[in-house]
Parts: sequence; C-alpha cells; structure tokens
Amino acid sequence: MMASSNVSVEIAGRHVNGVWDKAVHQPCCRLCGGSLVEPLYHRETGAEFAVRLTVGSPIPTTGYTIVRCLACGLGFAFPQSLQPDAHADELYTDEYYKSQMLSGRMDDWISKKQLPPPQRQFDSCVHQDEKLLKRLQSILTGVKAPNSEQRPIRYLDVGCGSCESLWAARKLGWSGVGTDIAKPAIEFGRSALALDIREGLLGEIDFPESSFDIVTLREVLEHSPEPSELLQDIHRILSRSGVLYVQVPNDLEGYRARIFSRAWHLIPPVHLQYFTLQSLTTLLVMNGFAICSCGTIGSIGREVLRYAWWRLGLLGVVDRTYYRPGLGLAVRAMSRATYEILRPLDRYLDARLMGSTLWICVRKL
Repeated sequence: MMASSNVSVEIAGRHVNGVWDKAVHQPCCRLCGGSLVEPLYHRETGAEFAVRLTVGSPIPTTGYTIVRCLACGLGFAFPQSLQPDAHADELYTDEYYKSQMLSGRMDDWISKKQLPPPQRQFDSCVHQDEKLLKRLQSILTGVKAPNSEQRPIRYLDVGCGSCESLWAARKLGWSGVGTDIAKPAIEFGRSALALDIREGLLGEIDFPESSFDIVTLREVLEHSPEPSELLQDIHRILSRSGVLYVQVPNDLEGYRARIFSRAWHLIPPVHLQYFTLQSLTTLLVMNGFAICSCGTIGSIGREVLRYAWWRLGLLGVVDRTYYRPGLGLAVRAMSRATYEILRPLDRYLDARLMGSTLWICVRKL
C-alpha cells in the first residue's frame, strides 16, 4: 500500500473517441496503490453542500474533493493530509450525539443521532440487531440453531455508538464488548446500560489474538484513514473461522447519490473512504477474509419522506415529536405508509445493488 500526504498533483488528459478524458496522477489509493484517479464531488471550505464535478474537471485547490481510483474503484477524500486520526476528538464530541442537533439541518436528513435514544427507537433497533446476530451465529456454527458450545459467543462491536447491538447480544446470552471514540457514547454504554465499552481506536486497545468469535463493523470503515490496518487488527483478534459483518454507506452506486444529489453531504472530514461492492470485497479478500454473502439494504420510502420534511423546513419539528404521543403518532403512521408503498422499489434497488447501504459477511481464513 502506498500513501502520501504531501504530493504534487499532475493533471494529464487525452482525447478518447472525441471525449476529453482527464485523470489525476497521484500514488495514494489505500487499496491498490493505483495512481490514476478521477474527481467526483467537491465541497468548498465552509459550504453546506457538495457539488458533483463534471467529467474532465480538475481537482479544486481548496476544500475537500472525493476522488475515485480508476484501477479498483475505491473512492477517497483528497487531500489525504486532512485524514489524521487526531481529527477524531474534534468530530465526535457532544455535538455529534445530542437532541439539540435535531434542528432540521441538512445534517439531520439521513439519521438522528441522540443520546440517550428514545426508548421506542432503542427497542426497535435492538429487535433488528437481534435478528442480525442470530444470522451471524448460524454462519459461525454452520447450523441455524443455538450455540452448542459451553462458553457464550464472544462478540465485539467496533464503533458501538448507542449500544443497541451489545444490548441485543446480552439478550442472546453472549459475552459482548464494544469500542468507540465518542465520549458521549462510551459514557452512555457504561453508565446507563452497564456494558463493557473500551475507549479508543481498535489498534490502540490491546485485545489478545483470537479474542472474539463474531465482530461487527457497521458504519465505521468509511471513517477510517487506513481501512486495511483496521481489518488486519480485526483479523488478528478473530478466532479461527470467526465471522465479520461489515456495513458501509453505498455512497458511489446507491440511490442516495443518484436521486438526492441536492442533499448530498456524506463527505469529508467525517467520511474518508467511499466504497463500491467490488472495492469492499477486494479490500476484505486482500486482508485474509473469505466472502460468505453480500448485498445492499435501504428504505427509499423513509428517505423520500425525510427529504420532503427537510425541503419543507419541517424536519426539526418532526424529529422532536416523532416518539411522542399525538403528532408523533400521525408522523409515524405516515412514515410507515410511505415505507410500505415503496417497499417493492426497495426490493428492486437491492436486487441491483443500489440500496443506500452495502453489507458483506465474511469468515476469517
């Protein structure tokens, strides 16, 4: 792998079938070491939105740019000097997890991050996570039945956030540990739920080899400056034939980028890597994993409605009342109806790997 933070950018271009084809030569791809990239999106310093760059555009000299490696398809943030781990403490402060942030800003359009989470929301997430963990257990044991071993399954949730997965693991009788760098999330897991939460990046925590049977890595890999290093750490602490579940935004090929480009905001410095299923699969195989299953998920009905609330300036009001009686009940009913109406479209998009979220389940080789 090659990486460089202070490199000169050389622009080269050529005509192919009458179309100007321009690429940037920079040996910086974390996946393949490729030097040919194309710019996709740009966000000017201080701007709320990113803009899609036209084919052949040079990389802007200010702000953030998302580029894609032409060799392997991995997208990543440029310049890479903006990616040090030191930014973590600045990004995931109390502002990242508090109800006051639900102000109807474009940041709130996709998801609501607040601690403590509303009980109804927490319970719903725990129920969904419990089903996921049971599927991972069936892959680990080879049969769709409870674990036959005497000891409980050893489970690690990297970037555990508001801890729904760890609570689901406890309900299943597993031995669960979480890691996070956001102090509000750590404090919530330890104090409110009495869970085992370790603070810091995974590479900084001294877990012994083969410590865990199942690891989940959800909405984390895209935040990592060095995704290969993170996967190597997970490979080391997984038991033989242990199971890893990875989930990342489908930022380059999903429907969000295609349909909701006006609200596009999953950009640096919060997200640093931008995966396709091909680049994610390649990355996992390169780091010692075998693919079990993969696909995409998403709810376009939910996002259409949230997008509409946001454009009407009502998103803050909706989120503050969503889990309360009265108006909240009406809003939830409207959300459910929109979800059901557009569910066939979800199936269509997932079948074509265009859902909003990529997921992949792998085994340690």
